[in-house]
Amino acid sequence: MSYVLLDKRKHILLLQWLLAVAISYLLYFNDPEPLFSAVDVLILALLGLNFLLFFVRPEFFYRPGLDYLLVLFDILFLSLTIYLTRTATSEFYLFFFLVLILAASGENLKALLFGVLCVCIVYAWMVFRSEAFSLTSGFLLRVPFLFIVGLFFSHLVYLHKHEREKALVESAFTLELFELGDALARSNDPEVLYQRIPCLIRNIMGADACELALVEDGTIVRRIFDSRGPEIPSMPVACSVHEKALAAEGIHMTLDFRQDPAYRGKEDFPYYPHQTYLARSFTTLKKPTRLLVLYRRERVPWNEHELKKFQFVADQSALAIQYAYLLRELESQARTDGLTGLANFMHFRERIEVEHARACRKGHPFSIVMLDIDHFKEINDSLGHPAGNEILQRLAALLVKATRRMDLAARVGGDEFALLLPETGAVQAQSVCRRILEQLSRTRWERLPSITVSMGTVSFPQDAATLDEVLLEVDKALYRAKQQGRGQACVSSGPEVIRMSDFCAGETDRPIAAREV
Repeated sequence: MSYVLLDKRKHILLLQWLLAVAISYLLYFNDPEPLFSAVDVLILALLGLNFLLFFVRPEFFYRPGLDYLLVLFDILFLSLTIYLTRTATSEFYLFFFLVLILAASGENLKALLFGVLCVCIVYAWMVFRSEAFSLTSGFLLRVPFLFIVGLFFSHLVYLHKHEREKALVESAFTLELFELGDALARSNDPEVLYQRIPCLIRNIMGADACELALVEDGTIVRRIFDSRGPEIPSMPVACSVHEKALAAEGIHMTLDFRQDPAYRGKEDFPYYPHQTYLARSFTTLKKPTRLLVLYRRERVPWNEHELKKFQFVADQSALAIQYAYLLRELESQARTDGLTGLANFMHFRERIEVEHARACRKGHPFSIVMLDIDHFKEINDSLGHPAGNEILQRLAALLVKATRRMDLAARVGGDEFALLLPETGAVQAQSVCRRILEQLSRTRWERLPSITVSMGTVSFPQDAATLDEVLLEVDKALYRAKQQGRGQACVSSGPEVIRMSDFCAGETDRPIAAREV
């Protein structure tokens, strides 16, 4: 049961009982019959009905039809009361309906009460000036009666309008949040989210400007504005106007941004011509801290509803960025070998299919190189798996260094690696094998033995017509390299063999750069 529900229930019960007491008082003192009469029955019925309101559930007080039902019920009792007193004149009816109209048409509660009070004063003056005025005829009861009626209806109308305005605000906020969530869900790229978030939040919050700052190791490395903002260089947090906001827990707000000496001495202060400053920092998945900042040029404070809205949209933005990073990390894990950082077999197979389709469409060649480490099991058995893992990592780094950005190096098995070489024919693929073998022959790793590898290479469409044939032929070439003594590369389409023993071993490494096609 919320505080808001209890608050409206309390107001309605108080107003209803105030009106019921006033009606009962007027009826009782204007009853011409001294014994129990119909007037007394009406008084008891009125008090009983108001007493039943105590047992109504609080949620019922927020139903749209309740206000109209109470107004109809109270106007009925008021009209019946005026009729039964038999002392009301045409002036009283006029002022009674004037009070009702005034209560229904007002916008501000204070203005409503002031108008009702003025009407009651005018009516009291008219009654006092009339010849029919008498202290015993019930005229004095009508003035407070009119005021209580005006008070009741004014406050009831105010509650109803306030409730409708709040519902409209919440409805608009819900629509804005839906649009925010829809816009954030359209992209799983953190960079795209960085560009969208400031503009979206500025529009939702009605701010003059919005900024998203990225902080790494105590330095603000980047600032993204909702529109074309100033180019602010990177600087330490201690030199920035954002120092307080990044140190604060939760929301940080300043109304005198331009006059506050704590900000005026900062290096980036001249870039911000704003008066009101509202910020909140957040961190997701141990990534760089992000600071979301809203600005207003005028000194307009943020109300409680706006602060809650800002808290919510900042949390939603943080979740969207976190989800984007999680998705990127999951995709990377699904496509990457955890030990070497190369592509795994699944990603390698996807890339081969894409490259094969492209090569068929454009008539361009591509080549595949398969290689594995000779006698790797003996290395693992003699030196242990940590040494074997380090050899795999160093060989992976050598393969990346010997290939281009457009090439793909992958670990497709325990000690088996593969290279996808787009736009590469058979001669160029042999050159790649030669470079890798030469690099290995000249490489000495500290605490690790030298290794040899067996390699097989195939080119499309020279050596195979289909993708399945390409994979079959490269396996055959690799098998032939192993059968002919290892430490060599065999070509699928011919007798060419490139042996590691053909290269002179040196004591130091001689880096082999990626070849140019």
